[in-house]
Amino acid sequence: MKFNLLRYYVLTLVLVLFIISCNNDDNNSRRGESNISLDQVVNTLGGTSVINNITTMMYTVEGQTNEYEEEEPNVSNPINTSEYVRTVSTELNTRKVRYDFSSLDIKFPFPFQVDNSTTIINNQKGSYSGNSGFGSHFFGATAPLPLFSSRIEAYLKIQKMSNPIELLKQVIATNDLSSSVSSNFTIPTGIDGLNITLVIDQNTSLPKSAQVTEVDFINGDVVFEVNYEEWKTVGETMFPGKLTHTFNGEVIKVEELSNIEMNPTFTEATFTPENTDGDYIDEQGEFGIYSSWWYERFNALGFVNSFDQPLNNGAVTTPAGPNVADQTIGPNLKIIGRADVGSWSVAIKTSTGVVVVEPPLNPRWTRSIINTIKNDAFPGEKIEGVIVTHTHFDHFGGVRELAQESGKVYVGEEGVGLTERVLTNHSSLLPDALAINPTTNVEVEGISDVTTLDGGALQIYLLKTELLGLNSHSENIVAVYVPESESFIVSDLFNAGGFVAVAAGLGTTNFNEESKSIIAERATYLLDYIAEKELVVSNVIAIHNGVATLADLQFMANL
Repeated sequence: MKFNLLRYYVLTLVLVLFIISCNNDDNNSRRGESNISLDQVVNTLGGTSVINNITTMMYTVEGQTNEYEEEEPNVSNPINTSEYVRTVSTELNTRKVRYDFSSLDIKFPFPFQVDNSTTIINNQKGSYSGNSGFGSHFFGATAPLPLFSSRIEAYLKIQKMSNPIELLKQVIATNDLSSSVSSNFTIPTGIDGLNITLVIDQNTSLPKSAQVTEVDFINGDVVFEVNYEEWKTVGETMFPGKLTHTFNGEVIKVEELSNIEMNPTFTEATFTPENTDGDYIDEQGEFGIYSSWWYERFNALGFVNSFDQPLNNGAVTTPAGPNVADQTIGPNLKIIGRADVGSWSVAIKTSTGVVVVEPPLNPRWTRSIINTIKNDAFPGEKIEGVIVTHTHFDHFGGVRELAQESGKVYVGEEGVGLTERVLTNHSSLLPDALAINPTTNVEVEGISDVTTLDGGALQIYLLKTELLGLNSHSENIVAVYVPESESFIVSDLFNAGGFVAVAAGLGTTNFNEESKSIIAERATYLLDYIAEKELVVSNVIAIHNGVATLADLQFMANL
């Protein structure tokens, strides 16, 4: 019995020791999977001396950008918006970068091709020149222009996240190599509490991705990430041959890198902006850091610097300026915007208050429009509702601001679910009016056919754009008709101002045949719809660039 009991104790002790040993091994394994020394990461890339001695880089990028339609897309997501080839020249961690585009092929929303443009940033100054987008291609505006503060910071942040060597140099400068053990390392963005996270691949000891939380005006706080793939040897170190950018979990940009050079020699002129007019505004620069992809996506659509200017003030009633048509309609319908910002709203006075068509761009611009309506266009009148023409980001980004102001949102029935979700997706980084003063009873009304307000004084129509097939642009798009002024308000299926001027041959280049076909089909659809509903229309008001005539719409239908 003693022998058996002793044997039992011995066996039990051996078993306990074995379990402890396994647990230790498992814990060590888990620690190995979750943490790695900075020294090991640095040595994988050639060592401290090699990394610190890399001060300049140059490489070629072949890239593609994507957009995503609403939850009921008329084409398969993602939508390819542009393809481009550019040379990147950069001086690491000195806020100097240069992009020389040899080609930019815009595919959405209107196809056109441009080439030979240059963007240069040197600290708080920046410029762009050449055939860079819509204005240069169609109107010959190729002279160097300054970059706004927001775009400068957006470019610099994305460029930094796209260069793991640059990020690692900052990590080395602020950490002890031997004692720093982690699965990721942080790099400041310039805004307190907002950092870029450099994530390390535990299997290769190479940087895996750079992540940061960004402010998105539709989805709230989201993760923007640049993934490093297909690493290749370059001299004494390594660098990724492919960059995949994701935003809120969706692939928004893919870049293939080639001709990678370490420490090329640059002259002072390489990073000297061609136009340094304009002051750097700290607040606007911070907006670029908070929402870098919001600014970048306009560039991908061919609108360089189009919506970078300060948007938190300056909206006016009846915008006026060079090459801007008379925007006067009548005492109860007023266009609110600014000549240099091509996304406007329409304020319509009813017997009970004011209804606003479109919450464009972002909360700052929409708030400026709200203030102008309340203080100038219709002082003393309550804003009682907002009509969303469709839920693309540039037409929908300020919906939370106007929802808080009015308590009522009208949207095409396919966009109701998205709108309800957006009203709960606030940003903790840059809280908007709805986040600061939550309105619990915001009502979202879906438009399924025709909805009339104020006894028919204002009519909302759901356009059956599925008839346009791949050219429908959106499946939840609505138009607004105001009988008193014989005004038909629409967005994107018809654009006024410069778009009509280009089609009329008043620019340096006309639309290509593919674009003409899209424009004509959409205009024809709108004319047929107006006729079908027996609407008397004198004014066609586009959210982009305001007032046009029925004759303008007919002209576009005949391209």
